[in-house]
Order: sequence, then C-alpha cells, then structure tokens
Amino acid sequence: MNVVDYMLLDCFQNVNGERSAQGIIHILSGKKTAQSLADAQLFGIGKYYAVLSSLKKNELEEKTAVLFAESLIEELSNGVFIVTKKGEKIVGYNHYPFLRHLSGLAHWNIEHHFWLSLSLYIQSISNMLAHNSRFLPVVTDYQAVRSVKALFPKTEAERKESAVRLYHEMVQLLENYGNSQIASLFLQRATRFERIGSTFEQLSHDFGTSEEEVRMMFRSLLHFILTKVKEHPHEYEELHRFIPPGHSESLTNSARATLSLLQEGYPLDEIERLRKLKRSTLEDHLVEIARSVKGFDISPFISSEELRLVKEISRTLKDRKLKGIRDQAETLSYLKIRLAIAKEGWG
Repeated sequence: MNVVDYMLLDCFQNVNGERSAQGIIHILSGKKTAQSLADAQLFGIGKYYAVLSSLKKNELEEKTAVLFAESLIEELSNGVFIVTKKGEKIVGYNHYPFLRHLSGLAHWNIEHHFWLSLSLYIQSISNMLAHNSRFLPVVTDYQAVRSVKALFPKTEAERKESAVRLYHEMVQLLENYGNSQIASLFLQRATRFERIGSTFEQLSHDFGTSEEEVRMMFRSLLHFILTKVKEHPHEYEELHRFIPPGHSESLTNSARATLSLLQEGYPLDEIERLRKLKRSTLEDHLVEIARSVKGFDISPFISSEELRLVKEISRTLKDRKLKGIRDQAETLSYLKIRLAIAKEGWG
C-alpha cells in the first residue's frame, strides 16, 4: 500500500463514519473552512491537514474508490465510509513511521515560506562565502526573496557566524529526528555552492521509492524542524528567523486580524461592526484562535465550570458530535462547546 492510500485509510478509521469522504478530502487538501479546520483537530487527524494540497480532488476521489474496491472500506451511506476489519489490520501495522512527525494543522500557513526562505538563504550564503556572487537563485518567490534580503548578513564575518550557527542547529535537529536516510534526502533538496538541489523525481529514483513517499518523508522532517523551532526559539535562533513575525500560530489571515483586535481590547460586538463580519464568522475565528494560539484565554467566553462540564460529557460520548454535548447541556451555546473542544480536545 502506498503512503497516500495509507494516510487516507488512517483518516477513514479516525473519522469512523462521522464525516463524509468529501470532508476527509477537504482536510487532506487543506480547505480553509471552519469545518475542515475544526474536524482535523476533532478527529485527531490534524497532522494530515493540507499535506496533500498538490493532489487534485478527483485523484483523492479515485483513491477512495480503490480502497472501496479492495474491501478496505465499506459504505455506510452516500459518501460515508468506515474501515473494514481488513483495513484495520493494515492501519494497525505502521507502514510509514515517519508520518508521526507530520503536523499539518500547526504549520500549513508557514511551511512553504519557511522552506523557500531557508533554501534560498543556504544557497546565497554558501555562494557568498565561496566568493561567488554570480549565481542563479533557485527561488524567485517574492516574499521569500524579500525575507532573505532583510535577513542576510552584511559582512563576511557575520556571514561566517550565521553559517556556523545554522550548521549546528541543523545538525542537532537532523540527529534528533533519528532517521539518517530522510535526513540525507532533506539535505539533497537544498541547493548550495556548486551543487544543485535534487527534485522529488530525482530523489524518488535515488532512494528507490515513490515520489509521493519521498514528498511525505521530506515534509515529515520539515514539520519536525518547524515544531522544534517553534517550541524552542532561543535554542534555534538562526532557523527561527525564517518564520515570519506574527505567524508562529497557524491562523487564516482573517482570524489573525480578529485576534489582533481582541488583543487590543475590542469586544466582539465592536469587532463585528468594524470588520463588517457576520457573528457566525467571528465565532469561527474565536474557535480557530482557541485551537491554534497557545495561551489564548477563553474565560471571557466560557466559565471554568462550563468548560469542566463539556469535558466530562465528551468523555462519555462515543460519537464526536457537538449535538451530543448540547443534548446533555442545553444551557450551553454551540460556541461555548466549540471553544471547549478547540482548547481542550475531545474528552
């Protein structure tokens, strides 16, 4: 079973018939809706969020059809599937242990910029230290180019210091990752002085595996690096510079604007008026912020007693449906329930 089929099957098992195949495909492709973002967390498949954004919708639908044809999933109702006993055995055997390092929900908004900026910086600083200023940049993305220009050291001494720090940080992270093959693959992607980085197609040939698996190996290590850099910014100061200011949290731009106003002390009613948004949209933003922003205080919106009640009820429910909590706590609004789940998880 190839890596994409395995990921899709794993998602079906976690969701367990509570969402349609289309809902799962939206998560894998990174659809930026409140429903997809919430479901990714709710069903414990946030690591897969947006990691298959390059695959087209019809390709994922075809893969779902193959899983069904091979009796790995069965259809409960129109477009809703559960994993069969045969499928459970496959998921139970961990074919791709590197997938545990994926963290799509945490990094979807910065991983592309981070890699482009880092790879351009590596190419630039290695060439400049070799006294070669006439090189063709492999990255032309405007935002990445602008970031690297702003970060790039002015003197040769500063460049040497930066290169040494970056080298030591990368060595530490690659060693901590614990897979020398994937570490080698990751390094081969980087262009540097007198060496052009390999394409995924080339790496697939070199490593004797599918291009899809190579992409997931690379992404798992990239996510591992981002996770550690976010958790320990002072330990990885050089790498942390490639995370755009104010983008450590994985928020949509609209939710980020709402957060900024909340941090300035604006009440929800005033934010609704200023931003000309529906109340439901603002509530989606609150849930997104509660899920993504460490330390965000939800106490102005839900009391500690209400939070405890939601946690207690969610532990007793088999189905991960907000209505099940609402039925047992009718005085709680759906916003309060969603905030509690976003902040504390299910059960």
